[in-house]
Amino acid sequence: MVLTLEHSCADYAAWRVVFDGHGDVRRTYGCTSERVYRDADDPNRVAVMLEFPDADTARRFLADPSLADAMRRGGDGATAIAFGDTVTPAGF
Repeated sequence: MVLTLEHSCADYAAWRVVFDGHGDVRRTYGCTSERVYRDADDPNRVAVMLEFPDADTARRFLADPSLADAMRRGGDGATAIAFGDTVTPAGF
């Protein structure tokens, strides 16, 4: 299950310190992969893709109070959240 979070932050470098510092919590919830993408036109807009074993685990991670605190400290704006399954085209 891939959890995607997309938002703007005031300062990517400061946001990244907070994101990296929250890694132990992600791993506690079984996060097996994390990818961060920056918008080519706005480097303070990020998309984060996190892989969890299932949607219930990802939802428990989202409900963890430390995530809300980290997001506040990271100075993020409104966050778009999506859940998805990884689908790879045949032969790719």
